[in-house]
Amino acid sequence: LEEQVGQEELPQDGETQEVEEELVLDREIETEEDGSYVLDITEVGSYDVVIEKPGYLSYTVAKIEITPGLIVEIQEHKLIAGEEIEDGEIEIADLVELNANLGIEITEDNKEEKGRYDLNEDRRIDMTDRTILKKNYGKKAEYEEWVDPNSIDSIEDEEDDEQP
Repeated sequence: LEEQVGQEELPQDGETQEVEEELVLDREIETEEDGSYVLDITEVGSYDVVIEKPGYLSYTVAKIEITPGLIVEIQEHKLIAGEEIEDGEIEIADLVELNANLGIEITEDNKEEKGRYDLNEDRRIDMTDRTILKKNYGKKAEYEEWVDPNSIDSIEDEEDDEQP
């Protein structure tokens, strides 16, 4: 848990000054084998959840409004493989980086450094990994804003979609 508070010079007599506070939770959570996870947040507020894995484009669900007792379920999402240079898009630089590592066998000694290039996780960096990256070429990290499925607006939108 990390708290960031905007700090500026103290105001002079008779001046007022706004101080912006932002609570930042930076937690690394390992998922279960099926990809599920539980994150217990007790502080009320607005949060962004960023799901990431080395070698994959990130997925962000932004502006999740946490209130007491709320259970939030984020829909299943598959991360996209091939993000070797972390810039939010699979492009030529990612292919160049993967090509520079072709033929390497993944061992316990090099797994942390080289495992990101083994996109199919078969413990070797080969043409299959290159094909996966090429298939995902041009794709970008995904970002969406949270829509509470229990909100009145959300329920009305669903009802509108159901009418002929």
